[in-house]
Parts: sequence; structure tokens; C-alpha cells
Amino acid sequence: MENLRKFNALKIRIQNSDCNEFNEVLEEILTCQDDLESFVPIVSEKIIAGQYVNDDYLVRLLIKTKDLVLYQKVKPQLWKNPWRLLELYKGRFPDENIETKFCNVLYEIKEKDDSCLRSCIADVIREIGSTKVFPTLDAIDFDLMPSKITGETFYDLLGPIEKLEAMSRIAFLQKIKVAISEIKKREVV
Repeated sequence: MENLRKFNALKIRIQNSDCNEFNEVLEEILTCQDDLESFVPIVSEKIIAGQYVNDDYLVRLLIKTKDLVLYQKVKPQLWKNPWRLLELYKGRFPDENIETKFCNVLYEIKEKDDSCLRSCIADVIREIGSTKVFPTLDAIDFDLMPSKITGETFYDLLGPIEKLEAMSRIAFLQKIKVAISEIKKREVV
């Protein structure tokens, strides 16, 4: 009974919220586990009316509801933020274009040894990637293998910054190999 009262109160609060309190109420709603789908039309109406919705809250709501209509409304906003899009991908949101996007991004930044995003994408692909990522992972492995071998061979001759870059490249390629192996194991099971 108490949960129903809280649920109804939150529904009324978000419907009547102004710009300043909307995201605060939405954050509270996201702590509920029950019937989040019923909040999606309200959030959609607010977005249509010009209400800004925090990317983090959108991602959390989309992961929990898997609502494709809301996703289409906020897709341009979320696709501008690779970190939130990565969370959506990790939450297994049903849009295979997200995986394709991250394969393209990973290939583009494969040589950026100082990129935290590169490492995070590789980790998430290892965790949930499909076999569709194999061509990209194979291409990255093929393209970067010569520089990895060079870094390992001449490691003692490198300066401190070059050593860090070589270690980052070696660790990244190891992540790529582990990702390929993990995805193959998942697909066999």
C-alpha cells in the first residue's frame, strides 16, 4: 500500500514539475523498481515540451524500460555523449547500431594510447559484444601488431613517455585478444 502511494505521488510530482525540479523527481523515480514504463509517456511529453533531461537519467530509464519510442526522441542527444551511449550499450539496449557505432569509434581511436574511451569500449565489447565485432577486432589486431612488436623489442631503449605508450598499446591489444576469445566462448555455449 505504501509503495502504491509513493508511486502515485511521484507520478503527480513529475507531471507537475517545473524545469528546476524535473530531473530531481526523475532521479527519485529511477530508484523505484515497479512500473517505470508508466513514467515514460510523461517524460516523453516533457521532452516534447522542451524539458532538458539529464543524460544519465535517460540512459537509466531506457535500460530499465527498453522503450524504443522514447529512445528515438532522445537518440540525437545520447549519441553525442560516448560515455552515456557506452552505458546504454552495456545495459544491452536493443539497438544494434550502437555496437556498430562503437566498432567504428574503436577503430578510429585504436592508435590513441592515451584514450581511456578506447580501453572502456574494448572492455564492454569483451563483456557483451556479438560476433559482428570480429572484423573490427581482427583489423585492429592486424594494424597494431607491428607497433606492439616494435614496442616490446625496443622497450629498454624508449624514453619514459614512449614506454607508457608502448605499455598502453600492449595492454590494449591484449584486451582485443581477450575480447575475441570471450565472445567466441559465449557463442559456443
